Amino acid sequence: MVSRAVFLVAVLALAAVCSASAMDSAAAQSNLYRVDHEWAQIFINQDGTIDVIYNISLTVTQGSIGAFDVGQPNMDFTIGEAVDQYGNNLYTYKYTADVASVDFPQRMQVGESIWYTITTNVAHMIYDDTMNPGNFGMQFIPQWISDT
Repeated sequence: MVSRAVFLVAVLALAAVCSASAMDSAAAQSNLYRVDHEWAQIFINQDGTIDVIYNISLTVTQGSIGAFDVGQPNMDFTIGEAVDQYGNNLYTYKYTADVASVDFPQRMQVGESIWYTITTNVAHMIYDDTMNPGNFGMQFIPQWISDT
């Protein structure tokens, strides 16, 4: 019984340390933003890929941000163009294997907003529907990841 109590105390102490560490990390973060909207429009292509047009608007609420990352449905994607609300082309690149990133023309400061679209082409999204032979299916969940 004593070893169970010691184990329980150790687990609770570890949880408290991890919790305090996480709060310190969150408090130290200086760049915050609000995603005002994120819409995604999907076009299914004859070759089995999909084109996704993300329509994103965000506002800086603390600090400044110079880029925004958009998670992709899988790692097999290519990035098309990104355009802001004024028609300016934005620089895009693969940030990680499954994230497309958009650099803004200049760092956005507190209170500033941007609205832009980014187009990606994603492969391996269409699959045979084994529950309904002769049919195909697709699952898509839009997401945004982080700021830079």
